[in-house]
Amino acid sequence: MQDRALAPIGLTTRQALILLSCDLGEAGTAAEMAALYGLEVSSITRLVDRLEKKRLIERTRSRVDRRKSMLSLTSSGKAALKEAVKIATPKAVAMWKGVSEKERRMLAAVVEKVLKNLNEMGPQ
Repeated sequence: MQDRALAPIGLTTRQALILLSCDLGEAGTAAEMAALYGLEVSSITRLVDRLEKKRLIERTRSRVDRRKSMLSLTSSGKAALKEAVKIATPKAVAMWKGVSEKERRMLAAVVEKVLKNLNEMGPQ
C-alpha cells in the first residue's frame, strides 16, 4: 500500500525509509543502514545507488576513515522526504486504526521474542 502511495513521487517505501534514516541521523553508512533494517549491505547499496542516481542522496568519504562513504540528503532529497512523509503518514495512521496502545505493546513484545529466537538460532 505504501509503495503504491509513494509511486507518483518516484519512491518506494524502503527508499523513503533510507531518506528518513539519513535525515534523523540514525545511520550514516550503508553498513549502519543494513544493521538498522536487518538487510544485507549489498541490498542497501543498491537502494542508495538508486537514490543517488535520482540525486536525492549523496556519498562523501569519511574524514576519519576514508574507506567509509557517509550518506547525506541533498536538498532534493529533503524535499522528497517531506513529500513522502506527507503521503505515508495518513496511510500509516489508517493501518493502525482500532488497535489500542496495549495491543501495540503486546505485538511489539511478541515480535521481540520471535526476533530473539531467530538470533539465538543463528544462520542456517
